[in-house]
Amino acid sequence: MATVRFQKLRLDAAVPRYATEGAAGLDVSAALDAPITLTPGERALVPTGLAIALPPRHEAQVRPRSGLRQSTASPCSTPPAPSTKTTAAK
Repeated sequence: MATVRFQKLRLDAAVPRYATEGAAGLDVSAALDAPITLTPGERALVPTGLAIALPPRHEAQVRPRSGLRQSTASPCSTPPAPSTKTTAAK
């Protein structure tokens, strides 16, 4: 199993964790000085307060919370799967 290292860049940054048993990925939280409110169609960079060191051939993805997406009709879409030489050759 690969090791992913995290460094907190802010004291209040939350260390990523699995929210439920059997979860496929770690949950990452926002590290905000003040609440962010977005109007429809607006975008914003949301800091996590973390630096992440990934091993070779690994990636990190930020995805919208599925429950939030369904309940608010959020325009966030799930990112496409990464393209690799293996999948691109098929």
